[in-house]
Amino acid sequence: MFLAVGLIPIVLVRDLPLMMAVVFLAGLATSPTLIPGFGLVERLVPGHRLTEGLSWLATAVRVGATAGAPVAGRVADGHGTEVAFVIPLAAAVLAAGIGVAATGALGRARPSDVSSTEPTTTEPTTRP
Repeated sequence: MFLAVGLIPIVLVRDLPLMMAVVFLAGLATSPTLIPGFGLVERLVPGHRLTEGLSWLATAVRVGATAGAPVAGRVADGHGTEVAFVIPLAAAVLAAGIGVAATGALGRARPSDVSSTEPTTTEPTTRP
């Protein structure tokens, strides 16, 4: 949500030095946006799958950023740079909307036992 709000001024600013300051300030919202997502994965994913869960989230963040760059580039080439700044704003608003919509379901989700480092099995284990 912070990132979406922080990106609104970028669409409105036309002066380059002011644009750099606004982009810097919007970038400050990146960590407060990403950290709760990683915390949510840590809370909901079982301990023995935590590395995989965090890897999937990190991959999704990178894929989203990588996919957004060429889209914004095509829009900038075809319609100008001012319009291209709407792409990250739209993505941030979409992500915030998904987060708000999922809040109820995630609030009801059962936290995982993050202290567990081994998968649970139904078969008895034998020691040599």
